[in-house]
Amino acid sequence: MAGKELALELYRRMYLLRAFDAAGSAAYGRKEIHGTYRGAKGQEAIPVGVCAALDARDYVFPSLRGVADALARGADPRMVMAELFGKSGGVAGGRGGSLHLADTSHHVMGAFGVLTANVPLATGSGLAAQIAQTGAVTVCFFGDRATNEGVFHESMNAAALLHLPVLYVGINNAPEDADGSLAEHTAAGSMAALAHVHGIATDVIDGTDVLNVYERAATVVEDLRRGNGPYFFECQCFPLGEPTRAQVQEWKDEMRRTGNYTSMLLLKKSKIGTTELTPPAHWTAGDPLPKLETYIFSHALATERELDSIRDEVRHVVDDAVAFARESPEPDPATAATGVFA
Repeated sequence: MAGKELALELYRRMYLLRAFDAAGSAAYGRKEIHGTYRGAKGQEAIPVGVCAALDARDYVFPSLRGVADALARGADPRMVMAELFGKSGGVAGGRGGSLHLADTSHHVMGAFGVLTANVPLATGSGLAAQIAQTGAVTVCFFGDRATNEGVFHESMNAAALLHLPVLYVGINNAPEDADGSLAEHTAAGSMAALAHVHGIATDVIDGTDVLNVYERAATVVEDLRRGNGPYFFECQCFPLGEPTRAQVQEWKDEMRRTGNYTSMLLLKKSKIGTTELTPPAHWTAGDPLPKLETYIFSHALATERELDSIRDEVRHVVDDAVAFARESPEPDPATAATGVFA
């Protein structure tokens, strides 16, 4: 059974991701965040559980929803929010935004705007650690569509051949009734099956149970340090911040009725944030935060007042992050070429 200290720390980290996501989405709606913003509501248990099993020498390659991955790894919320606002106080000086967010001080090696681009780089990171014999483990987060890219399979093959210390974490947030379910684009039926064919040890786990994710990750990370790599997780969860297939179909029908045709990307962008999303009951039942709360109360690890105190503390941290981002200066135009090498 997980002890009080671990359970409450995991709860605090997940609540930080949830509260930060709400603030980020609101800021995006106010056009304070430019470009794009991808939240991770419903999948917080995955980066929090995995990153809790790492130590300072390890590396993380975030997914397209890399804000959550960076925060779970320990990045400063103030600097992450400032990065989203494009300010000089950001972790990448305002140059990265959400799709190119990096924090090398915490070994968060950068999100990428190209699907699956992080997978071969994470594989190379594992090779570097193996050659240098540092004992470092590399974790690579990615979504369900990434496994259909050719470079995914090249990376899996190389990692398996060389027994690299890499934990590949596939986030399957595409249940049957989601818009773009896994079955629509993956004939193999699961992400794990596509890694297994390369001789990689795989595990399909409940990605809504942070204690389960942490316990499995802690075991695998130690195994990777002993040279028994690589390993692949398929973490199943629900996209609580996204519309269902049925809701998207309603939007399509409305578009046909009105004749106001646009791309699906722009249609979703116009609806999410202005339309109330109604996730099915089985989606909300898989919300990782209430799930952990139930565990905490059923094992008498904390009272409601103690959780209230954690939530108040986290909300203050997030409010402070937004204030810091607003007050942080814009990047100096004279530094525009800094970091550009070609």
